[in-house]
Amino acid sequence: MKFLKLSIITFSLLLSANIQAGYYAPAPVEITVYEDGAGEARGSAASARFSDNDVEQIGCRVLGIAGAFTQVQCQASDSLGPLYSCASTDANIVAAAQAASTYSWFLIEWNANNQCTLLLVSTKSFHIPTKNNKKE
Repeated sequence: MKFLKLSIITFSLLLSANIQAGYYAPAPVEITVYEDGAGEARGSAASARFSDNDVEQIGCRVLGIAGAFTQVQCQASDSLGPLYSCASTDANIVAAAQAASTYSWFLIEWNANNQCTLLLVSTKSFHIPTKNNKKE
């Protein structure tokens, strides 16, 4: 019985993967800022890079200083233009930032002191644009 359930789950996962083969999910940068200055930004680096505007961006960089500390700085700007940023030396935020790649999708949350409080990095095939989605 256990084998049958596992087989059904495996088949379902394979079937859903085949249905979405080649699927591209654009994720333009979206930013929400709350009254207290805290906020969140989400979107993919590829969608920002190939957007129709010159201001959209999202991503993080990691700075390591030997014997001192490691810091992450994340930035995001949507099509409207203001650039928001946050920073953190928290080991979990640093680890998440180090998982990012060229085609990652980000969810970045910050508090009123511009400290990054959450960083979700997703790197999946549907974040990679096809040739038809890129600006020439």
